[in-house]
Amino acid sequence: ALHTRSKETIQMLIGNDELKLNVGASLTIGEYFLPRVLGMYKRNNPSIRLLLEIGNTPNILEKLADDVIDIAFVEGVVEKKQFLVEKFADDELILVCPIDHPWTKRETINIEELSKEHMIWRESTSGTRMIVEQALKKYGVLEKIENFMELGSTQAIKSAVEAGLGITILPRITVEKELEHHNLAEIKIKGVFIHRNLWMVQKPQRFSK
Repeated sequence: ALHTRSKETIQMLIGNDELKLNVGASLTIGEYFLPRVLGMYKRNNPSIRLLLEIGNTPNILEKLADDVIDIAFVEGVVEKKQFLVEKFADDELILVCPIDHPWTKRETINIEELSKEHMIWRESTSGTRMIVEQALKKYGVLEKIENFMELGSTQAIKSAVEAGLGITILPRITVEKELEHHNLAEIKIKGVFIHRNLWMVQKPQRFSK
């Protein structure tokens, strides 16, 4: 780590234009949020080479700790105290179902009704999954919901719901196109609002002001 930082410092001092910024992001942020942001950053900083690594939140934070990446953008809980953590955005999580589901004819459903459906989840280490589980536990329904299927990507979950295999709760940003084209339907849960913070995470010694 010291060797890498020394090399970067020397490159800056001698005016080496081949500066790199290694960015890590959790799956949802990396696939749906960051590409546009990094594109804007690249246009304003054309001499910097950007590299983006995508993985689940624990994996990305481990790479940050090991100096494999320079900065991380994740959802979920960041427990390691050696990091500098700053909120950079928030996102709403919504219930979606197939467009021909009976719920689409109603304005809202009661949260207890989730226990009657097949819930399709992300993997257990997913930051999105953890936040959804915490919310459902708060409302006393988590233990009543059938864990019908676990899939390792948001796209796979959307495809499964479109195929009528079940329902899911996903970040709004990940289903905007499907909702716009009526491939999925959003269902309001009466009295329930689930949101999450999105975090920018750094190591204190990585960047100078």
